[in-house]
Amino acid sequence: MDWNNEREEENFLRLYKAVKNNHPKLLTEFQKLPRTRSKKILRQRLGSQYEVMQQGRSDWIAVTCGPEATRLLKQLCIWFAQTGYFKHNQKLFRGEIFSSIIPSEFLREEQFWEIVRKFSGMPIIFETGHNISNQFFYRYFSTEGGFFSIFQFGSPQFLFIVCAISEDHLKEDREIPSGWHRSGLVGPKL
Repeated sequence: MDWNNEREEENFLRLYKAVKNNHPKLLTEFQKLPRTRSKKILRQRLGSQYEVMQQGRSDWIAVTCGPEATRLLKQLCIWFAQTGYFKHNQKLFRGEIFSSIIPSEFLREEQFWEIVRKFSGMPIIFETGHNISNQFFYRYFSTEGGFFSIFQFGSPQFLFIVCAISEDHLKEDREIPSGWHRSGLVGPKL
């Protein structure tokens, strides 16, 4: 967030008040990091000082993300995977969801783009009759019993990777790599 932009600040304060009313725990978790630490994080995620300035993000401040925020982000991944599975497979979902949240600096990695090129879906997203696809990065692959997606709400935020595997296609003993979240069985009994 650009703390020096008045319009953005008004929008932030409006959202802050909404969060305060609905999730007061989040407010104690979201603490601004010191400016020097924020600059270091921005340079790691966005590139050199020049690149950060070119993107108009030199006044951004990093914030901490505590356990409640992490829990809500995991819930977002579960919701998105269930919704994507239903939308692209035309079936209700019951199974497990595997998700990972990765920092946006991985966008600079060629291996990341090799994976993205293998995803076949690039949907056009409409909200109240307006095309809002440019506000998202969303690629997916859907098949019988599975839905796989990478999505991001505006650059340079987190990238979310979700994998929804239906109950019929699950392997119970499968271990997951560090940094991934496994939801356990979700969805209505079919």
